[in-house]
Amino acid sequence: LGDSVSDEYRADDNRGGKYAATTLNWVELLSRYRGLDVGPWGTRDYPRRTGFAFNWARSGATSADVIAQGQADGVAAQVAAGQVATVLLMVGVNDFAIWNGTYAQIYNGTIAGQALTAKINAIVANIRQAVETVQQAGSVTMIVATIGDRASTPAFQTNFPDPARRQSVTNAISAVNAGIRALALERGAILVDLYNFGATLLQRVDAAGSLLVGNELISVVEIGDEPHHLILGDNEHGGTVGSGLLAN
Repeated sequence: LGDSVSDEYRADDNRGGKYAATTLNWVELLSRYRGLDVGPWGTRDYPRRTGFAFNWARSGATSADVIAQGQADGVAAQVAAGQVATVLLMVGVNDFAIWNGTYAQIYNGTIAGQALTAKINAIVANIRQAVETVQQAGSVTMIVATIGDRASTPAFQTNFPDPARRQSVTNAISAVNAGIRALALERGAILVDLYNFGATLLQRVDAAGSLLVGNELISVVEIGDEPHHLILGDNEHGGTVGSGLLAN
């Protein structure tokens, strides 16, 4: 369950430009190299598109879309049918994104005070509803992820240069993550802490702005579809190496 981080790159969105053949996300990598059973590949009717049968993630999805677009109900039906035994819910970055203006709303103070509290509570409530919908369908191992904070990445700092106002968004993300952690504990779900995963990666970036991965220097500060870049040329999605770190 989730958004474009999990929606197959080799399906409708065709990410990677001339490097498309080897530009894969974490789901595709685990399927291809680790034998993760995500079901047969195919094209399905709306709200689904092309991809694996057990992957309901959809590009652009917010936490509310996981409910409204039928992701949670669809996975729950597969759990009830005995087709799926493990479910990962990884959503929320599009509730704090550049492309849809949700990051800017908080950064600029358009959403603040009680309205911001309501937004935070709504995101946690959406994630709760998705988790409960899946768990109520049958015996399942439920995994839920916190939301990463991209405020320390070059793209966000270029677009949003004021550290104090970036911090206001970071505070909101942290509040959502506190709700996710509490929810995971309450519902007996496994927690994947993407917030601290991202922070740890950034601590390992060298003075030139690169990560050393498998004796290859991967640029964090420059975007590009060529695989020595952590972020693809669309300035949004992880390249194959970034996806591989997430898969690990």
